[in-house]
Amino acid sequence: MLLAAAVRVRRPTPPAPVPGRRPAGRPVRPLPVQERPGLPAVLLPRTFPDFTKPNFGIDPRLERAATARAIKRLAALPSPPGATIDTMDVGRSRLTCAALPSVCDDLPGTLAPPTPRQVEAKYDWIRESNPDGVTEVVVTYSFAGPFSQSEARIAVDADEHFRLADGREVSVLDLHRGMPVVLADGSVGTLLGHPERRYDVPVPPLRYEDGLWASRVIGRVKHTAHEIIEFRWAGQVVPVTPGHEVWSADRRGWVGAHELYKGEMIRVCGNTVAPVEGMRRVPKLVEVFGIEVEYFHNYFVGTGPDAMLVHNGPRCVVKPADPKAIANALSGSQSSRFFVNGVNVLLDNKGMKHILARHHPSF
Repeated sequence: MLLAAAVRVRRPTPPAPVPGRRPAGRPVRPLPVQERPGLPAVLLPRTFPDFTKPNFGIDPRLERAATARAIKRLAALPSPPGATIDTMDVGRSRLTCAALPSVCDDLPGTLAPPTPRQVEAKYDWIRESNPDGVTEVVVTYSFAGPFSQSEARIAVDADEHFRLADGREVSVLDLHRGMPVVLADGSVGTLLGHPERRYDVPVPPLRYEDGLWASRVIGRVKHTAHEIIEFRWAGQVVPVTPGHEVWSADRRGWVGAHELYKGEMIRVCGNTVAPVEGMRRVPKLVEVFGIEVEYFHNYFVGTGPDAMLVHNGPRCVVKPADPKAIANALSGSQSSRFFVNGVNVLLDNKGMKHILARHHPSF
């Protein structure tokens, strides 16, 4: 988590990538197609995000056209100078990030983000799945934090569903102000305002000439922390929470800001490294912000080529629970323990079957 006033990001318009080019020795994976009677084969949108399969073997002509359309959509978006974390436009603001593999479920990443054509195919399908042609919905909700109420704002696909506190599953297109939604950690959040519908295809990740990427912010959270660290490197100072993950070039991995030592080399935006100059713990209650970057889950903090690489953190934005994931967990278990509203609940096989029959008849 970061203080809003101290964080600035680089946001140039990236040049068009070169679709169809692949490293030597990497196998070509054709995009799956579906044959329709009387019609040519059409592209199938792939399940996203996919952190394991490289996106090569795609028709370069379709990719060039999709990339040109993506750059045109990007040029139409506002680009305020000196953007800070608290002013990020969720779903549209874009940050510079690095392609790094996932370390574990808590520290995801990707080496192969979806291509512009794949993103178009996905959202064209979502747009056709609802009568209003909505592609995305931006939802704002509050929930109980450690010291005060926290507030989150996320962008979700228009075909997703939320689970309400009374057990009902509701499409994101039917949400409205005041609805209580179940979050992934078992707590309950309350919707603030009416969700914002969007009808445009989001801009896909685009690559810079130096090998870095630009990807959009899909979540932002605001809450209160009890301690911060004034982190100093390369002549810059950024207040961060102690557990904020920074990429250590010496250890070749993500390390909490409070675990770095003076002189340790960290990765910076110019594809180089810079030494940690020091840090100072400051115990106090302060409002901090966290964000989630689509696919890559990392971004650069600071100014110029010395901006440091940080991870958006494990479970940075507490999201609404996935009803399908809950149903799959229930159907595949004999007995399980769940944490609901601060209470540990143990369900046996009989209880599982009752919940599935009552609330998940399709399963």
